[in-house]
Amino acid sequence: MSSNSFTLFKYALTLIPIGLLVACAPQRLMLPEDLTAKTQAMPVTMKKFWYFFDIQRIHFGPFLAFEFHQGWTKGDDLSINAGSAGFSSNEKKQGYSFKLKEAEGPTWKCDCQARAKRQAVEAKLLGGNLSIPLKATVTLNCSIQETGNGALWNLKLTKDATESEIFSGDLSGGNKTIKVESSDKVEGAKFNTGKTVGYIFSEGEKVIGAVETSNKSNVWLGSEVGPELRSPLAAVASALLGYQDLLEQIESEK
Repeated sequence: MSSNSFTLFKYALTLIPIGLLVACAPQRLMLPEDLTAKTQAMPVTMKKFWYFFDIQRIHFGPFLAFEFHQGWTKGDDLSINAGSAGFSSNEKKQGYSFKLKEAEGPTWKCDCQARAKRQAVEAKLLGGNLSIPLKATVTLNCSIQETGNGALWNLKLTKDATESEIFSGDLSGGNKTIKVESSDKVEGAKFNTGKTVGYIFSEGEKVIGAVETSNKSNVWLGSEVGPELRSPLAAVASALLGYQDLLEQIESEK
């Protein structure tokens, strides 16, 4: 091997670990600078009974979500076949709940119901199976209430996956409405990932918080978030960290 070839070989070897580091680098949720400049990220620690088992508790900053109870996933399937064509309808539902507390503040109870439904035309084509979605909807509804019949907030998120991958809706309580919307935008990427990496919380046009739900998660709550809103938003972040995409489960079974 010539000296020039050996030099190029050594240079190529140095690029391999760099490429691996780039490929394995965690995708960070893209956030507006006015939020990150004034708000310190709160890293999330999540404890499970075992690695593949249900969540036991979630902790970030002064917040602790605990006493997680995850219900069984219930399914309802219908299939109609007529020769080489047919129709399928698949639905999954799951409930889960937990409590949340900020330091010495009051305890909040959060009850959530997740639902996904997919309807499709099924066909056999060239020896294989073809599934054409007609409708694919996802919903998440959560009630968040301070214990002792205190303040009540409601989270309602919806998505029509045949039209958009954005999972969005509102957190409402008292005289406030906070927009909650999923995001597939990551820092430093030229293109969107097409997969949810987190959720943005906005009041009007101003982003007041966010939660990362992929890789090493973080939660942000802006300095303008008042005490009456901190725990409800923290509960939303915890609910989204514990959320399982039932539509993905349906599609993986196809």
